[in-house]
Amino acid sequence: MRRSVKLTTSVPHITLEGILFTACPSSNLIAVVPTFQSTSKGLASPSDYYILPVSRLTSFSLLSLAADTSTRAPTISDPPVDLRTLRAREAAAVKAAQDRVARRGVGVSGEAQDIFDALARTYAIFCLAPKRLDNFTDGVDKRLPTRWAGTSIVVSDAVVIGPPYEVEDCAAPKESVTALTRVKRVLENEKRKIAERRARGTTATVATGVATVATAAATAARGGGKRTEEPRKGG
Repeated sequence: MRRSVKLTTSVPHITLEGILFTACPSSNLIAVVPTFQSTSKGLASPSDYYILPVSRLTSFSLLSLAADTSTRAPTISDPPVDLRTLRAREAAAVKAAQDRVARRGVGVSGEAQDIFDALARTYAIFCLAPKRLDNFTDGVDKRLPTRWAGTSIVVSDAVVIGPPYEVEDCAAPKESVTALTRVKRVLENEKRKIAERRARGTTATVATGVATVATAAATAARGGGKRTEEPRKGG
């Protein structure tokens, strides 16, 4: 049973006659297959669907509840599913999740994680390619593969930094001396930044403590300065 309707909308201003395909009470939308449409652009194609919000209807009338054999609503078929694309997206999402997990150290301190993150985002892959160091700024945005091996940080499978992650804890084979030098430089910078952050935090804590003590002393002084009058002896 098809419902033939006629409606007018405010924006855009159209008068539409057609088959009421569906009405959604949750979203307050209706879908109409037009058999006639009056607009400034002319007539609508019978294969069109119009999704309209109920709030934009200025008039609505039910023309017929009888079966209309002259106009058939077009069959809606699901678009073809590209399984190859879906599998590729799934694989990419799984790999991204695995990479996020792999970048988080297990049983390491926050400082160690900060050092790892600094190494992972700082070094371009050319750091381990001495022959291309002269072209280090050629614009290619590639990053060194930095990973955890237990509690040790491994940079490009060449430089290993063990706890407590000081410069002297860096080790590499002889053929990776250039990479070792660069890793040490980044490590020194990161350790300096960590020390500066700690110093700022300590200074702020001390300042807060001093302010608290000063406030308490001022309050006590004001309280101590009050005189308590003795009751007068009457007569």
